[in-house]
Amino acid sequence: MSHDQNKPKSKRRAIALVTAAVVALGGAWSLQSFAGSKAVQHMKVHVEDGGSWFDGKRHSAGWRRGHRDDFFEMSDAEVNAKLTRAMKHVAIEIDASQQQQDQIVALISGAFKEVRPFRDSLKATVKEMRELLLSSQIDRATMERLRAERVAESDRISKTLIVTLADVAEVLTPAQRTLLGERIMERHARD
Repeated sequence: MSHDQNKPKSKRRAIALVTAAVVALGGAWSLQSFAGSKAVQHMKVHVEDGGSWFDGKRHSAGWRRGHRDDFFEMSDAEVNAKLTRAMKHVAIEIDASQQQQDQIVALISGAFKEVRPFRDSLKATVKEMRELLLSSQIDRATMERLRAERVAESDRISKTLIVTLADVAEVLTPAQRTLLGERIMERHARD
């Protein structure tokens, strides 16, 4: 009789062990899936850059609304660091190799160095225009010269940006460009 009474206990024990094993394997698989997720990869980039994930700081690559001026005030090294950090996050989303990341950061950094002085020349032009408009005589020739200079400079910068965009696009595969386009559209939909 005692042998028959042990059968239900041993059967329950076997079911409990199988259930525990399934739960443990499922939990390990879920944990491994989470650990390899893009969210965790983004957290790792944040922590690698010296932040704690829970420090309450919202880091940006310098392009957030209201913070564009900060980007133009940075040194070349700071700009490069911001671009590298931003590229790490983009790389997670589009599965870009380290070589692709390095190439893209170099391209964008080089373009930024060319574009940066334009902001200062625009500020100087605004100041000069203000002085010309407030003077006793309106100097139309000087105003036109300033306008033409800024238009020519804008055209040069526009060409630089288009060349840079095309160069970056060539670094990426068609699949990566598609993914990047999707992420950009998602980002715009949130803003």
